[in-house]
Amino acid sequence: MVPVAPVRFTCCRVCAILLAVTLGGCALLPASKPATSKTAREWLADGSLAISRPIPPINTYPSDRASMRPEPIPSHDAAITQATISISRSAGTVTFSAPDSSPLSFHAHVASSLRAGKYTVSLKQTNPLWYAPPSYFQQREMRVPAEGSRDRFKRGALGNQALFLNDQTPLHSGPVGTNEIGGLRLNPSDMAQLFELAQVGTVVEVR
Repeated sequence: MVPVAPVRFTCCRVCAILLAVTLGGCALLPASKPATSKTAREWLADGSLAISRPIPPINTYPSDRASMRPEPIPSHDAAITQATISISRSAGTVTFSAPDSSPLSFHAHVASSLRAGKYTVSLKQTNPLWYAPPSYFQQREMRVPAEGSRDRFKRGALGNQALFLNDQTPLHSGPVGTNEIGGLRLNPSDMAQLFELAQVGTVVEVR
């Protein structure tokens, strides 16, 4: 009788055997398994297992979802819209007033064509263009350009910044203040401060 050498299994050999048994068992399984519950499992050709789940439903929000949002935080601009610009034609002053701040007053050249009333700032413009009226050309014995012509727009007449109360009434820092330009003229440094503080919609009271 031929003696048989005892078989010794090392840890590595045991692992290899277990791995072979596992892979062999997987090979006997069908190519795919039916979905169980809401999860689908599928054995791929390379032996890996793909698990897929249905896409969760898209949340539907109540019709009054706006009530679920937090209250908006008041902005600096919201406070500025409560400000006012007061213009005194007799004193030649412009005063900016806003909540929780001290009023700022500036001296200005006010055109006699500026009428008393209540206005709002309708436009803020840097490097503004002045739209010259027909009288500007007529007084200089020049041909009057057609309405809307580029020749009617004059750069530099209103300075670096302007606040428009309407298309014919600017608060500006141009080199001259005349009834042709209208509105009022501030020196450039004062205009820069007013331009920074005032916003579109700021109320302007002329008295």
